[in-house]
Amino acid sequence: MEYLSRSLKTMKDNKQFKFHPKYARVNLVQLGFADDLLLFCRGDMRSFKILHQHFQMFSAASSLIANPNKICIYFGSVSNLLQQQIMDILGYTKGELPFRYLGVPLRTKRLSVIQCEPLIERMLNMIQSWTTKFLSYAGRAVLVKKPKSASCVIQRIFKARSYFEDAGFTEEDVQKMEKYSVKQIYKAMHGEFSKMTWRKLVCNNQGLPKWIFILRLTIEQRLATKERLARWGIISEQTCSLCQRENETVHHLFFDCEISRDIWQHLLKWQGIQRTKKAWQEELTWLEQFGKGKSGGAAVCRMTIAAAVYHIWQEKNNVMFKKKRPTNAILRLIIQEMHVRATIFPRLD
Repeated sequence: MEYLSRSLKTMKDNKQFKFHPKYARVNLVQLGFADDLLLFCRGDMRSFKILHQHFQMFSAASSLIANPNKICIYFGSVSNLLQQQIMDILGYTKGELPFRYLGVPLRTKRLSVIQCEPLIERMLNMIQSWTTKFLSYAGRAVLVKKPKSASCVIQRIFKARSYFEDAGFTEEDVQKMEKYSVKQIYKAMHGEFSKMTWRKLVCNNQGLPKWIFILRLTIEQRLATKERLARWGIISEQTCSLCQRENETVHHLFFDCEISRDIWQHLLKWQGIQRTKKAWQEELTWLEQFGKGKSGGAAVCRMTIAAAVYHIWQEKNNVMFKKKRPTNAILRLIIQEMHVRATIFPRLD
């Protein structure tokens, strides 16, 4: 069979030979399993003769001759006249699709779970038959739990079964499935979890990725503020870098600090919102409600909080290494970047 495989591979260099339309991209001509062989080509006389010639060369070299009583030829979109001419040359009978191989129907469409059941049952019966003869009960139990010595296909079957069991599906549930859904299995294995109320501020935000990243760290209280660094034992001084008055925490930076409070109040007025600033958690709760929906105003609100948090955090870090910038310069930079970002989305432009 190795000789036949090498011979068939040379056909890709023959410009007169045409591959089967479904397998032309991968140059597939044959599929073999044990002593069974499938050969493919386009339904024209020239390609058929070239394929038949290579098979005859293999028969002459190996003395392996095809049995006409066990061979069928299958056609797809081939005229009746050409079918008859090819069968007259070969002397083989014409087969009809779909046909069964190892208990599984071979067809042009994807197989369903129910159609694969005969193959799975046959494989399991074969495993049980030879394990009964050569293994003890304890040995059979170990094989079922960890079939490391079984073939790759059998191991995958057992692995798939463990996934269904982890998801809480029984064999009856699997048999009732009309189609397999990865989403359904994932949700069953993942379980139910409460959704974060602030998720839409982050997930539905049209701002720059770096804005959204810092916003999420802020909401989750994971920013490396001076107060947090002091708890880790990295620094001792905790005074806010912007106002130099209180300890630097997330709640102070957003927006109890007089610098950040002034920036946020101006950004609210820029959006046309008349509102007094409150504590961070209360401000976050208000943003979750006001920034809900698909309207342009809600989208701009989500972008504004992300841009404000990012630039305030950036300014806090800049103060430690560079000269402090005026509040108007920071506001101008935020609004300019938001205008540029909004041009990408027609609804916001």
